[in-house]
Amino acid sequence: SIDYASPRVLSITEAGSVFCGGAHPNNYARPTTYDLLQRKQITSDLSPDGFGQVLKLGTGDERIAFEHFALERWITAAEQDKEMGQECMSGFLSDRPWGEKDLTLSITEKGLSVMRRDFVTALAVCQFQDFNPTIIPWKDVKPYLRDDQKLLTTELQ
Repeated sequence: SIDYASPRVLSITEAGSVFCGGAHPNNYARPTTYDLLQRKQITSDLSPDGFGQVLKLGTGDERIAFEHFALERWITAAEQDKEMGQECMSGFLSDRPWGEKDLTLSITEKGLSVMRRDFVTALAVCQFQDFNPTIIPWKDVKPYLRDDQKLLTTELQ
């Protein structure tokens, strides 16, 4: 699906499920963002080649602050789902220390898409819940944007 398209940015998500013959299918979702002017992929993680180009993640404190912000929004959205929300709270993400969380980000018109993909096979259904991804409105993301970022246009901010 196309999540966002502008003359500068293309953000898409490829998703599906592969049956491997076992008790659980192999579900996947892969958001990908491209900087069309620079002709390069922006990795969907928090690395300098990824959303570190857009977000203030240069120091450990900045990255930890953003991780807390994004995960709190994700958890709040998941808690609204009485059927699957609690089940989807687990995952490998909780094993990683703050400053090293593995979030998958992409751009949508409504806001920054924050997705978790760290689920064991039996919980891969969590990748396709209404709260995953969680969309954080641009006005709320703005304090975390780098002053020198050029990827996001002013209409998104």
